[in-house]
Amino acid sequence: MDRMLISDLLSAGSQAARTAGELEKITGLNNRELRLAIEAERREGTPLLSDTRNGECLPDTDDARRRFVASMRNRAKEILLTAQAVEKGGAAFGKSSNV
Repeated sequence: MDRMLISDLLSAGSQAARTAGELEKITGLNNRELRLAIEAERREGTPLLSDTRNGECLPDTDDARRRFVASMRNRAKEILLTAQAVEKGGAAFGKSSNV
């Protein structure tokens, strides 16, 4: 049986984006399963874009793809900074800083 691709359910451009709720109804997946399916496609190189206002879509321009990549890189940096701060803070409370 072929794997269902979320990208097959999307169109190009944020004006055509589908929300997670819409995709959950269409696919029958719960939110976690949907996120994992989207992440799997992204890791295979499919450019599934998302934003908090519009939802999921395919890129309609190279600029849209670049903005999404920049956003993901910024999120990764913020997560790393938070992890480092918590790691350092654990030592102040007598806890191991190894995570």
